[in-house]
Amino acid sequence: MKPLLTDPSAFPHVFKARFDARQIDALVDGYATDAVLDLGGGTKFRGRDSIRPAIENLPAPGLPIQITPRHTQMIGNHAVVLFDWSIKGTAPDGKSVEMGGSAVDVLRQEADGEWRQILDLPFGHATATG
Repeated sequence: MKPLLTDPSAFPHVFKARFDARQIDALVDGYATDAVLDLGGGTKFRGRDSIRPAIENLPAPGLPIQITPRHTQMIGNHAVVLFDWSIKGTAPDGKSVEMGGSAVDVLRQEADGEWRQILDLPFGHATATG
């Protein structure tokens, strides 16, 4: 059983560890059941069942993600977490990968005490404009 995320400011580091280890179940469990993953351009996934395939098909499998935490603001049982991320390298298919963004994540503390994502905007403000 994975440890609970009990401090929202640790979210970027926990996400990195789960991403780098390709812990799909733990990544998906990091979303609330009613969460929204918005990749921009009209591509939205609502709820864990919809988000799971998007997580399973993450680009650049096996490449580590670099994370730079920016800010965490808690408001009661909600938190906004901002961080920059990037993935660079060569994918298993030989293609060069270079991607990144400034993520905006809204977390909510659930009944079990864990902070889970309710809104995931991996490309931050570019999601709304891109």
